[in-house]
Amino acid sequence: MNTTPGPPKPPIIIPYGNTPYALRLTPDGGTKLIQLNATGHTTLATLKPSPSETFAYHLYDAIGATR
Repeated sequence: MNTTPGPPKPPIIIPYGNTPYALRLTPDGGTKLIQLNATGHTTLATLKPSPSETFAYHLYDAIGATR
């Protein structure tokens, strides 16, 4: 039986429009607000999983399922 773990998943980064900001989803279900720059990024805020879920719920509720 092969017990070698697979490669780590790349981070999920969701850009915020045409701005230098993005949301980075963490493996534990949390979210980080980051500012992208030429050398990488700077973390501006960190949300634990529960507040992240509440934020997503309110955002979805505010804009609806618009497409």
